[in-house]
Amino acid sequence: MAPWSRMSLILLMTVGFHVAAGLTEELPALRMALHGVGTVCLGAGISLTAQVFHLSGKWNGWMLLWSLGAATGYWLIRDWLQLLLQAILLPLWVTAEWDVREQSGPIFLPQTCLWLGLSAIGLVGRDWTDPNNDLNFCLE
Repeated sequence: MAPWSRMSLILLMTVGFHVAAGLTEELPALRMALHGVGTVCLGAGISLTAQVFHLSGKWNGWMLLWSLGAATGYWLIRDWLQLLLQAILLPLWVTAEWDVREQSGPIFLPQTCLWLGLSAIGLVGRDWTDPNNDLNFCLE
């Protein structure tokens, strides 16, 4: 395939899932899933775009762009799946920066960043108004 046709396919997948999610207002679970797949396709699209056009760069750059895309998705959609993706991608970006800058970094850093991100979901998504609600999340 030519580079422009590959780029068109990547763009069509990313935008197509979000447009399809916008058309399914009466099915909230399907809408949330399609937005999540669209955000995952955004990360694949960013990395494949760099590969198609032979852009030299480390993986921390596209991880930052993917994390910003997921943050924008959460800001626009206010969906817990977008928050989950952001809580996973932001620590992975920090890990990528650490890996690029410090080649002899500790092995446990990616796992630590991942668990810190998942803990942030618990703090942000917790219903603080109900004292008896320890493990329930606000999904609204």
